[in-house]
Amino acid sequence: MKNSKYMKRILILLTGLIFWGCQKDELKETPLSNLSAEQILTSPNGFRMYLTGLYAASREEMSMGDNTYFALNFAYTDIGADAGVEYIGLRNYQTTYTPTNANLNTLWNWAYTAMIVRANTLLHYGEAHSDIWTSEKEKNQIMAEARFFRAYTYNLLVNSFGGVPIVDDITNTP
Repeated sequence: MKNSKYMKRILILLTGLIFWGCQKDELKETPLSNLSAEQILTSPNGFRMYLTGLYAASREEMSMGDNTYFALNFAYTDIGADAGVEYIGLRNYQTTYTPTNANLNTLWNWAYTAMIVRANTLLHYGEAHSDIWTSEKEKNQIMAEARFFRAYTYNLLVNSFGGVPIVDDITNTP
């Protein structure tokens, strides 16, 4: 008898907690581990931090996959020679430069998702927030570095693929 009394009270208490314990405002969270460009690109320091991310992405060119850089820039070309049997297939451009080549897909994805989008974001917000700069020289330096990385990436793409889509703005939709 005593146990059923306690069980009823516990059940009523749990039901109350479920229905009235949380208000909608209490469930809203502000993510602290993921910042958007709108949050970062509001000061010259924010632009420098974002530019550091662009520099980091540019270094991925050398390490984006096990042998991607070597395969695309040396083994596929007449610049270098391969030393291993595993690279013999790379000597034939007709069978190597195909849409199914994993190295080319890695290069394409790196260019459009790591380099060009970051450079375009810097350029877009740099022009949109022209009032935050302490001097025109400071703004021009950041913008010039972003333009350099975008041009460098397009040069690499054109040398690898020929004509490629030129994306010079930022998009928020797929």
